[in-house]
Amino acid sequence: MGNEFGSLSALCGNKCIYILANYATFFSFRVHLSRVSYVFSPSQWKIKVVSKVVLIQKNFMNHKFTRLSQTASRNAGRLFVMLAAFIFSSVSAFSQYCSVSHTATGCPTYYMYIGSVEIISNGTSLYSKADDGCNQTAVPNYTLISSTSSFTLNGGASYTMKVGSGTRYQTYIGVWIDITGDGDFSDAGEFISNGWNVMNTNTVSSFNFTLGCANIKTGVTRMRVRSQYSGSGAWSSGMACSNVLYGETEDYTISLATSGSLAAGFFMADTAFVKTPVPMVNNNQTGYTYHGWDILDDGSIEYTTTNASHKFSAAGTYCVRIFSENCLGRDSAVNCLVIVKPTQPPVADFVSDRNKVELYNTFQLTDLSTNGAIYWDWFMYQDADSAGTRIDGDDYYDLRGGDETINQNPEIFTAKGIPGFPDVGFWNVGLTSSNDVGASVTIIKKNYIEVIKGCDVEMGPGTVTGIPGNVITCEAGTLKNKDNGSGNYAT
Repeated sequence: MGNEFGSLSALCGNKCIYILANYATFFSFRVHLSRVSYVFSPSQWKIKVVSKVVLIQKNFMNHKFTRLSQTASRNAGRLFVMLAAFIFSSVSAFSQYCSVSHTATGCPTYYMYIGSVEIISNGTSLYSKADDGCNQTAVPNYTLISSTSSFTLNGGASYTMKVGSGTRYQTYIGVWIDITGDGDFSDAGEFISNGWNVMNTNTVSSFNFTLGCANIKTGVTRMRVRSQYSGSGAWSSGMACSNVLYGETEDYTISLATSGSLAAGFFMADTAFVKTPVPMVNNNQTGYTYHGWDILDDGSIEYTTTNASHKFSAAGTYCVRIFSENCLGRDSAVNCLVIVKPTQPPVADFVSDRNKVELYNTFQLTDLSTNGAIYWDWFMYQDADSAGTRIDGDDYYDLRGGDETINQNPEIFTAKGIPGFPDVGFWNVGLTSSNDVGASVTIIKKNYIEVIKGCDVEMGPGTVTGIPGNVITCEAGTLKNKDNGSGNYAT
């Protein structure tokens, strides 16, 4: 049976075999060599030789080494040679990340915590953590949020990170990702929050970042998120392990991946009208570091966004080429379309995203006009007073003009007693759309929008008796509790 040594000074040179028992994971397997079975069990890790069975036991506290006799060494030698590469190649993947501390006080004293966290890729949420306030009540104010992978980030892709702030003081957020998978956050490109602005209290802020291709190691790794008092300054790349006064630190286990293919491509219509936007939708919404749009396929790049939209001013045939790059290289693709002039005015039509809306909320009108409309003139009025209640482009800028980003599909805000905004009641909605040939016939949809009183009700001292019959009738709304935790609604 082997003997244990408490320090490196007890090593006996080439007559012994040593295994450092200080890893952050367990494994169990059996290997057969020369009819000798070696079992590696997660319940042990201390090296022993019993009836030709080698057992290894983990020892965190003392970092002890175990010596095997020369006889046992000869029996186990070939096995340990095979295990050496496996064990020590795994050290970096499972090494302990540096510890951190926010040393001034427990998080609840000043509430400079990391609230909600959401990771978004091209409008799709990859991960979401609800606002959990202070995870710890005392120093070091550190929490490992997830020990298994919560989401995957792709090399070359761009992301939005939304972070909620605490309730009392402005904070800075620092974010690091162990891109190289070597157990630290000190390599180039691993500090991803450089230049992020200060966060106001009790808000959710959005930040953008792109995960580069250089030195990325696929597989499971770690993301660190830290908050600190704005008066202490912004985070810098070397502060992933720094002890600071206020705030908290959260670690997330995540995964990294790289693109498995490289193929540029996009979709656009085969034909479109002069001066109307032509949407170009990229086949590759994620996993790419660059997109360049050459609108006339003449070597000039007009847009570098994931998707693009372009208006052609004259009739003819045009070809558009896209260049796309990811961690595998660069590719391009080309599509062509025909631009035509309209031969008659538009036929106006539209829809609304809702027909009933509460005061101080919005509704959006969407143009459905045909024949390449490029100008829109919207208006609203109530039957009881068509002139006095009329709202149009003179009152509301969004309702008239040739800007397709504003005037084609306007969003209308409702309000009580404010000129230029629809108040309670039924509203007729009309539209005249135009192109280079002329204006459409005006379309009017009668009683198309109903604006109703809001139904947000405050329940608390002095509010119940103010409601006739103490009865509230509404289709939907919000009840707000104003008792401040006292349970007293009577006064």
